[in-house]
Amino acid sequence: RDERKIEATVVQHDDRLLERKEVRQTTMEAVYDQIQAIIGTDAGNRGMKSLIVPGDLKLAGETLGLLKPSSESEVVVLSGFPCCVHEDPPTETDGPPGTFAIARAAAALGHRVTVVTDVCNEAVFAAALKGLAMRELKERRRIALEVFPPTFSEQDEKRFQNLADRCKLLISCERAGPGKDGKCYTMRGIDMNEKGLIAPLDRLVRESNSKLISIGDGGNELGMGKVIDNIINNPKIADGDRIGCVIAADYLIAASVSNWGGYALAAAAAVAPATEGKS
Repeated sequence: RDERKIEATVVQHDDRLLERKEVRQTTMEAVYDQIQAIIGTDAGNRGMKSLIVPGDLKLAGETLGLLKPSSESEVVVLSGFPCCVHEDPPTETDGPPGTFAIARAAAALGHRVTVVTDVCNEAVFAAALKGLAMRELKERRRIALEVFPPTFSEQDEKRFQNLADRCKLLISCERAGPGKDGKCYTMRGIDMNEKGLIAPLDRLVRESNSKLISIGDGGNELGMGKVIDNIINNPKIADGDRIGCVIAADYLIAASVSNWGGYALAAAAAVAPATEGKS
């Protein structure tokens, strides 16, 4: 009789734990949905809602938030959209803030982080890194910046291959992505490769052997190949068949502004451990 009581107590305890886990997971699902709703309002009326992949924000947050740090590997964050082709620097302001929000979150989770961009964007990204607020000095030391030119030297190639070998997770935030002809275009259809502004950083998708999380807002960003048909058929995206990026992300975060998507990924990564019952 006592054994039956103990068994019943254990079963009841397990049921309560399962119920709590289910409630926690349901609550977390609502949090992810709320974050996506905030960033996906299509504030600029550009038709970005058709680029949203339901559930991908959650999967992206879990991928980063539950990734185990390693001394032999790192998180690599690609950014840089030099669409202001007649300015110096030509760097768009959308991208750097979201990128360093992601870098700061990844560093706080214990990862080494390398932010990678084109040479033409170096001044803007270096300034963002210099002014980045961090909780601890050791976290700041985990974040580095690397830049590459449009045409690689032998030394650039070695640096690039070393980066690809170290990459454990690849993230792109407002990073120019190649269309079907291999060129990167602005939303107005300007060829940024022709202007000598784009380094072939998309090679990391093929050569790093890691998952790709991508953030964008217009359809011409790296990773948007996951929704290329929606880009082509979207009446609010002019010349989508030409400017749409054909490289697909594993997990795609579409936002009204890509910086918002960067903040959302950082928030989702913070939420992810709670879904596993961790503080």
